[in-house]
Amino acid sequence: MSELFGPGDGASQSVDWSSLCPYCDGELPEHPSTVLKELRTAVDARSQLHPNSGLSLNPLHRRTTPVTVSLSYCERHDFETTTLRVAEKSHWPADIDFNSLPRRLVEHCASFEELIEDPSSSDFYLDVLRSLERFSSGIAGDLASFEKTGTGYYGYAGKAVILWSLTEMLDLDIIDSIHSIPTPVFLERVLIPEAAVLLIQEDLGLTREQALATKEKSLSYGSILFPEDDTINPRDVRRIVRNLQVADF
Repeated sequence: MSELFGPGDGASQSVDWSSLCPYCDGELPEHPSTVLKELRTAVDARSQLHPNSGLSLNPLHRRTTPVTVSLSYCERHDFETTTLRVAEKSHWPADIDFNSLPRRLVEHCASFEELIEDPSSSDFYLDVLRSLERFSSGIAGDLASFEKTGTGYYGYAGKAVILWSLTEMLDLDIIDSIHSIPTPVFLERVLIPEAAVLLIQEDLGLTREQALATKEKSLSYGSILFPEDDTINPRDVRRIVRNLQVADF
């Protein structure tokens, strides 16, 4: 719970409490999204007005049981008041045509084949090698980090399309390992993030170094704006890739 306004704080008399979250006292966006409004309605329905609680001077303070009920709402309004501002200033896309990703990746098929042949110039490959040195029993636990396998503002939805596009395009199903690294690990830790960097470079006209930084900085933005999408069918993605490769051949 925020301690922005503690007991005896005279400044609280001039605060516009309606501009602050009744659950955490965090700043609310001036123009909340439909998603945020729906979350607020759902949380309010499961809470009670609880002013003068000793936790906040907010006369509009509300209490939920359990307190985690309001977590998704607070995360979302923080996203809309902070992360979205950064995204708009950085020109991160608010709408992505995921249907175009297979074609964009197929156009760079030769580059991915070269990367598999010689990945020594890839920062992500070198990171995998360092992980192998640190974790003598393997890198399964290290692999779980979304920071290492994430796709920046493309989010989980984009990652799924990239994963199935690369799997089909590079025939990864029939390859056990790449440079002694299990193929699923090489895909997750090297090929997918390399694909994300390439796409970000194209989107924003950035250098590789700038795209790498953008990928890391926009991870939370992408994971919230483009979460897992059940409508993305791996078979459809792979079929599109096969058709594209046949057409190009």
